[in-house]
Amino acid sequence: MKASAAAQCDKAAAVSELEQAARRAPDNARYAYVYAVALNSTGQPGKALAVLRDADARHPNTPDILGTLVSFYREAGDTPAALNYARKLAAAMPDDPEVQRLVAELGGQWDSSAIMTYLRAKTPQELLAQMQGGDSGIYAIPWLLRDGVVLPAGDPLHQLQRGKFNRVPVILGTNRDEMKTMMIRNPDYTRLRFGVLPRVIDQALYDRVTGFGSQMWKAIGADEPASAMHQAGHRDVFVYRFDWDEVPANWLLDFRSLLGASHSFEIPFVFNDMDNEMTYLPFDLIDADNITGAAPWVGQCLPIGRGLRIPVTRAGAGLWTCPDGHAGRGEGEYLVFDTQADGGIRMHSGSRERVDVLRQLAGGRHRAWRPGSGMPCV
Repeated sequence: MKASAAAQCDKAAAVSELEQAARRAPDNARYAYVYAVALNSTGQPGKALAVLRDADARHPNTPDILGTLVSFYREAGDTPAALNYARKLAAAMPDDPEVQRLVAELGGQWDSSAIMTYLRAKTPQELLAQMQGGDSGIYAIPWLLRDGVVLPAGDPLHQLQRGKFNRVPVILGTNRDEMKTMMIRNPDYTRLRFGVLPRVIDQALYDRVTGFGSQMWKAIGADEPASAMHQAGHRDVFVYRFDWDEVPANWLLDFRSLLGASHSFEIPFVFNDMDNEMTYLPFDLIDADNITGAAPWVGQCLPIGRGLRIPVTRAGAGLWTCPDGHAGRGEGEYLVFDTQADGGIRMHSGSRERVDVLRQLAGGRHRAWRPGSGMPCV
């Protein structure tokens, strides 16, 4: 008993010394590797993996570290993680046939059924922890899985065309300038003043590029699904486009040219948020200059009535009933939300499909630009 206790003390002391060595020399990959192996051998696999992951971040493509990560994750039964590091190891040692066989072996154990079993065993917290934070609170989330349970298997449009959906009133919509939010810091089209404040380099080019992206967004997110449901005999399908672009502008930042009717700008109108409490933006979307035009039609975007009914006027009896009485229930028509100064709330014809956008892009004459140069050229 005394000998066993002494041995345990010796191991703990050795691990402590290795920890101190790794901390004193974080640039020494070998110290971290030996410390992690010691942790695992003393029954601390979770801590060992954390040390190795940190070491991999500090010293990428180190075979000892990558190989040990593969081994420890296999012991823990986490085949996807083991396969991930095995692939990294294969990239670091492309001429090693043993590593290639290891990748093949781990990959062969991981079919679709195994993936779904693995993911469904995870808690929501574990799944969300894999999401990496981005600018303005936007996360880069994983691809959706068409597993046949939560989401239907196969092409979503084909499912809609076959009538494989719940026949409830459906409203689909996009904002006119969706892509501008995503392009505002793209160095090909904007420059940063004082290293922080974006400014458009060439407004015509910026509007054209973001315009094609926004049209494609509308085709994929609204027009094509609506058309597919309509083809399946469903008539309570309605599409809108949000065109309000009277965003604030000043001598430092011209948000009208940068953003226009951009992504998420409809939120204050849908939720009657004239106090800007819900916006994620670093400025007030509704201010003293635009509230006069915005306030009269904020309530007209509020969901009222049963289901998804959103009448344009509170007295309107039908969906998408415009002030002129045009109900707009035909396929290919959609409702445009805008202030009275820019045409008001009105019906518009002309749904888009992806092929239409691509044909327009291919058939028009557009100035070319060199990626990375920021400046267009002829």
